[in-house]
Amino acid sequence: MAPDLGAVELARRYADRLHLPVAYVHKVRISGDEVEALHLTGSVRDYTPLIVDDMISTAGTLAAAVKAVLEKGCIPKI
Repeated sequence: MAPDLGAVELARRYADRLHLPVAYVHKVRISGDEVEALHLTGSVRDYTPLIVDDMISTAGTLAAAVKAVLEKGCIPKI
């Protein structure tokens, strides 16, 4: 899964190779290190998400994505 729209293509490549569905988070950046997940596209319920991103600086996007998938019923082994 992609923690934001910028990582969707990377997540799609992994999903295709693993024959798994892809999901991604629509987010809004509130400040330099604060991010809010607005919507999750795709299903993560009963899956163990593999979150892929190209760069992590403050991990705000990653933290928001983890919170979003946990709220949608993923297996909490991320």
